[in-house]
Amino acid sequence: MKIIYISILSFALFGCGNSSTEQAGNSEALQVENKMNTFDFDETKVLDYNVEYGNDISYAGNSRATVRVMLNVSEIPSDEEITMTSYKIFKENTQGWNEVTIWSYLPEMDMQSAAYGIFEINDNGEVNFFNNVASLIGTKWYKEN
Repeated sequence: MKIIYISILSFALFGCGNSSTEQAGNSEALQVENKMNTFDFDETKVLDYNVEYGNDISYAGNSRATVRVMLNVSEIPSDEEITMTSYKIFKENTQGWNEVTIWSYLPEMDMQSAAYGIFEINDNGEVNFFNNVASLIGTKWYKEN
């Protein structure tokens, strides 16, 4: 039951097509900007990964891309590791886009299904990251509490 609630809450907060900063209001946006101002990239936290593919999902007046990435890990990585890895992918592969979403998957996850790690960055430098624990249900990664 907890997982269903988390899934519904995650969808309500992040899955409706608007960024989470738009949905949460100005105070949330200020917190994200403050995080970016103190964002320290740590190369030692970058995981081994394969960029599987990307899509151009631009719309009128906004260039937007998504990238799907397989993380080569043997245990569930920390949020910081996924964030650092995603940031490196963003810097090396996605310049020129106004907005980028990087979907991170763990080995043996279906890449046509929900991602575990979701990293979003826009042209203002605002970064949003969250992990989708519900995406682990039915995989070897899922551990029931």
